[in-house]
Amino acid sequence: MFVVRRIHHAKPGTSRKLAAVLAKIGEMYLESGDRKPSRIYTSGGSVPGPLNTVYMEWLEEALMSPYRPDLAKPEPENDLFAQLREFEASSSEIEFYELFSGE
Repeated sequence: MFVVRRIHHAKPGTSRKLAAVLAKIGEMYLESGDRKPSRIYTSGGSVPGPLNTVYMEWLEEALMSPYRPDLAKPEPENDLFAQLREFEASSSEIEFYELFSGE
């Protein structure tokens, strides 16, 4: 099992708006069956960490290409990603972690 975390850098003052769009994106992928539930959280401002940073993470059984032919593109995807770009200061980053199973 893997943790996938995307790190988004928001334009100043837009972290909460960016987080709201990411929550909609996570719900879209959950409803389409493409992803497990995701968590959205921020750093900076009232908590330690980089300012204007929003994180989205979810679990995956296996790491697979997002361009695979069996992956259906949810209808609102383009609109939500256009909204996301309104609040992003730069490209997002992605991190992958393998969960320790005790074995």
